Amino acid sequence: VVPMLYKRDPNSNDILHVTGSEYYDNSVPYEGVYPTFAERIMKFSGGDIKNITYTHRSKVSSDIHPTSSFTAAVQDIQDGLVDMSVGPFWITGERLLMSAFTVPIVYDKVFLVVPKPGADESYRQQVSKVLQPFTYKLWGLVISIIIVSGLLSVWFSDQPKVPSDRRPSLRRKQ
Repeated sequence: VVPMLYKRDPNSNDILHVTGSEYYDNSVPYEGVYPTFAERIMKFSGGDIKNITYTHRSKVSSDIHPTSSFTAAVQDIQDGLVDMSVGPFWITGERLLMSAFTVPIVYDKVFLVVPKPGADESYRQQVSKVLQPFTYKLWGLVISIIIVSGLLSVWFSDQPKVPSDRRPSLRRKQ
């Protein structure tokens, strides 16, 4: 995230590219665009913002959200460990449930490009729409069950018929 937010190695003064123990050391100051932006906000606040303390996200939130350092930072806001976090955050549904967001400083113009579907009105396409809810294997299973249940119902209901003159009558004899 250089030059947006970074720390320097205290010994060599090189920019740190890997999150190590130095990032959790608050005596090593943050540098970059975001700290400068926050300092200017503090300056223009006219004394409403008295102090800004920069800190790294907590180790616990990093354990809870190991795949996203940004979600881990929002977790710290939800837990009340920090008041705000400055960075290139994407507003996701998960993060929005954890904390409120302000108006973004910068927008990423990301578009999902997909080919425009054509209109195919052929008979084959219309038939395939009917079959789309299930896979071909599942359709095969459904048809097999229908055939087997039909055969079983014929098998068990095919009883020899008793002629009507030999059936016991339910009428009363007079």
